[in-house]
Amino acid sequence: MHITLILLLSLASHPHKLCAKVELQGEHLQVEAWFDNDTPADGAKVRMLTGTKGLHEAVTDERGLCSLPTPAAGQYLIEVNAGGGHRTEITFTIEAEPVDQSAGENKEAIHLQRWWGAITGLAIILLLTFAARRFLSQKERGRG
Repeated sequence: MHITLILLLSLASHPHKLCAKVELQGEHLQVEAWFDNDTPADGAKVRMLTGTKGLHEAVTDERGLCSLPTPAAGQYLIEVNAGGGHRTEITFTIEAEPVDQSAGENKEAIHLQRWWGAITGLAIILLLTFAARRFLSQKERGRG
């Protein structure tokens, strides 16, 4: 029982991964930031850099979205900082020819990965509980 409770608490306290995606939308880049439990990263600080030079900054809204002006063609770094050690970076290239572009993480894949992690954790808890009960049962029979 105690082992099960400890394992459940450790799963519940697992830190959230910060995820982000950037898409070119005309004259703006839309940045979306969220945690791997599908919660929007509200109030995250977003910076666009070229090399070490900062170009633009924004803060995400309650949906985890913000917009940055589209720079000239080239390679850029988008930094997203949601505080509390939650930080991620995306390398993004603006092509000279206008095309649909995006970079970053796939929200559906992150969500699926989190579910598989939860299912695996629950299976481990179930197996450990079964093994502990069996061990205690054998120990009681040995005393009797």
